[in-house]
Amino acid sequence: MGGQGIRRGAVRYFAALAAVVLCVLALCGEANAVGATARKTAPSAPLVEGVRVHQIGASQILVELRGTDMPLPASSNAGGAAIALYWRGARFPQNTDRKDWWDDFGWDVLRIEKGKSERWTRRYEDIPLVDEIRVSPSEGGVIMEIIGPRRLAVKSISGMAGSSRHRLILEAPPDVPSAPAPKPKPLPPGDPLSVSEPVALELRDVPLRDAFRMLAKLRGLNLILDPSVPNPPTTISFDGAPFREVFAYLLRMHGLSYGVSGKTLVVGSPSAVAKTLGTVTTRRYSVSYADIKKLPALITSLVSLEVKAIADERMRCLYITASPEGHSCVEALLNRLDSPGKQIMIEARLVEINDGARQEFESTLAAVYNGWIFSYGSAGLGGRYTYGNGAVTPNVDPTGSTRPGELPIIGGTDTDTSFPGYVADSAMKMVDAALRAMESDNKGKVLASPSVVALDGQKASVRLTHNYLYQSGVDENGNPEFTNQETGPMLEFTPALGRDGFITINMKISTGEIVAFRRSGDSEAPETTKREVDTSVRVRDGELFVIGGLYQENKTNNVTRVPVIGYIPLLGELFKTRTTQHSKSQMAFIAVPYILDIPSGAVEVIDMPGGGLRM
Repeated sequence: MGGQGIRRGAVRYFAALAAVVLCVLALCGEANAVGATARKTAPSAPLVEGVRVHQIGASQILVELRGTDMPLPASSNAGGAAIALYWRGARFPQNTDRKDWWDDFGWDVLRIEKGKSERWTRRYEDIPLVDEIRVSPSEGGVIMEIIGPRRLAVKSISGMAGSSRHRLILEAPPDVPSAPAPKPKPLPPGDPLSVSEPVALELRDVPLRDAFRMLAKLRGLNLILDPSVPNPPTTISFDGAPFREVFAYLLRMHGLSYGVSGKTLVVGSPSAVAKTLGTVTTRRYSVSYADIKKLPALITSLVSLEVKAIADERMRCLYITASPEGHSCVEALLNRLDSPGKQIMIEARLVEINDGARQEFESTLAAVYNGWIFSYGSAGLGGRYTYGNGAVTPNVDPTGSTRPGELPIIGGTDTDTSFPGYVADSAMKMVDAALRAMESDNKGKVLASPSVVALDGQKASVRLTHNYLYQSGVDENGNPEFTNQETGPMLEFTPALGRDGFITINMKISTGEIVAFRRSGDSEAPETTKREVDTSVRVRDGELFVIGGLYQENKTNNVTRVPVIGYIPLLGELFKTRTTQHSKSQMAFIAVPYILDIPSGAVEVIDMPGGGLRM
């Protein structure tokens, strides 16, 4: 019995010991789980992992950024960088941060080799506005310096703080400096608007002319009031106001002007004051671009003139009689109205692709769009530069006489205005190379390759047609009558330039051909095909766009006979072969618009001798 009690006690002891051990293990496991959960939920520093840069037009770049929990960057132009972007609290990526998109095309991952460099750098030789990008740690964050030939400013940011993708559009200011504001001319001594002495004046229902007489007496001036000065009752109350303010208020309230000659003050309408002081002159303004017939009425409606503007349509000039102030207004107005504006050049290809080559053609367009494609999504506008894929080398110094990256204007000199070579370079060249390959394999053909230049808002048309004359009937005397049938590609464009380099193009594209003539008595009628599209597109300067989907199906029945035997009735059917050919083709229109600036100077002004015309 004693041995059994000992055994029972030992069993109880070991059972209790096992329970204690299990509890300790459970508590340790919970502690480890809590620690792991704490480690998982601990906040990590934001990551700036990848960058991709694309050129948009001539003065903008698109910077795409990818990362984890990225804050919105702060920007500055300090130092020698074109612009610097700073992310506070962010860090560089490490190998443990690797994402699947790191191997995607076009993305530069900001990885640095420890022990070798603390800064990530990349040079961009194919983007005009960006020479180099440097990324380095700075003051508890990451700073990205974009080095380039021109200063850049943030135009827009797409994306939210804490998101994984941001898109920034950076814009360079225009190269042409703004004209400095003209310095105001100093007023001569005794001019009413140069007097700052305070006056106290209390008038109630006093005629306006009496008010001017009172002010002239305060300054000891002689006064001439022109009949153009009205005389309504005037109520004013000034206490300690400068004399020039009181005088200016009365002039502006009634649209009057003034002039001072010695001790005499002349008040009246601008033209009347100029006539009284003898400052009215006649000038001839040369007109270069505006409609000379519409200018006189337009100028007269905007500028107060005593004599109506006279237009000389033969010499394309205007004769204006006005005061110096009036001539200043007319000259400023004509510099706006008589402007050449801008031109839009459209380089286009009208092609017909066989149905069997459709996939090859679409692959070519995809390759071009991989070079420069614009898309709209939840993150905003995305774009890619034509050299972004590195497949095409820019045409640098093509003639040996131009600056690198620029193409000369035909007929100009090295000092003339030129436009960047990247504008008219790779996109259409890639398309032309693919189209030549398709033509050599009989997979398609180019119907037209026009390059059209049109003024902003003016229509331009291209007609590459063939005229067919066919007999449509006979007249009363039995003589044949002929009618003209025009077939071939016809293109009409009306470009309109908007803000931020957007171009709206209203276009009408059509093509067709005569497939057969059907006779009916003494006349015949052509059977034609026609494919036409009438649409409007809105694209950026230098952005390629495609209009397609105009299909045409042709079915041809062919009969092949064995000579002689094939023409024998009944028996000849055994020696005939009938085949049916079915073909399908697609017409596509590919175009790239470019904005061409036209340099212009100030309007030419000539003073006419003998003062002004008789009034």
